[in-house]
Amino acid sequence: MKVILAGYCKTGTKSMAAALETLGYNVYDYFDHFWYHYNEWQEICSQGATKEIFQRMYKDVDVVANMMPLKFWKEIHDAFPDAKIILTTRDENDWLPSYIAQWKSIDDYFLYKMMMLITPTGRRMFKYYQLLVRIYEGAVMKHPFDYKFLQNETMMRLGYRTHQTGCIANAPKDKLLVYSVRDGWKPLCKFLGKEIPSKAFPRLNSRKAIFDKLKIDSPAIGRIKQEFVVSVFIISSLGVLGVYKLYRSGLTIPYL
Repeated sequence: MKVILAGYCKTGTKSMAAALETLGYNVYDYFDHFWYHYNEWQEICSQGATKEIFQRMYKDVDVVANMMPLKFWKEIHDAFPDAKIILTTRDENDWLPSYIAQWKSIDDYFLYKMMMLITPTGRRMFKYYQLLVRIYEGAVMKHPFDYKFLQNETMMRLGYRTHQTGCIANAPKDKLLVYSVRDGWKPLCKFLGKEIPSKAFPRLNSRKAIFDKLKIDSPAIGRIKQEFVVSVFIISSLGVLGVYKLYRSGLTIPYL
């Protein structure tokens, strides 16, 4: 482990992940944590974390970013004390609408929520979402259509503020970079001891494009889509079979 990206969601974490990949790092982002370490995160959130579990999870990973690890930056740093920590920042009043829009992009995606409801991998992902909502928002998400926690902006602000100030106060000063993606390559490369790339600093994750990108890039989403096709075929076949049996039985269904 070389870098812990401790910045809160919607503070430029996608741009940072792309920038660190450009600098030659192997980055584990949001869906990687679900896809490769679902069981470990279930264990951590139910039984607690140890240095050993993080060392086992991320021994071959250069950078961890996004949910879940950003909430556990200190525990991960305890497991990898030589790692550097980057805290991305953003004005709270700019951050909040973007953060809510991120969740709403999922809430508005009806087909994806159906995938979480009727596919094996989707149901597994929903359990992961339940952990995220509990840890980040202190709320209980009962089903894939339950996004009531978006109504509590006070708790969202509190979570963001507490995380940012807590990281600044507790991270080792010689290992911490407090950084805005608007600052570009220079402070980032200086902190990491890297040459400034010739290409422009990446600017990713617009409110409209983020979820489309995630669903294309992620093997987890690819698996869910495959399972969804199979599930729809099975459900449709059972429906057709049921109608056929009713027809063969001579049962008539009156018009309403």
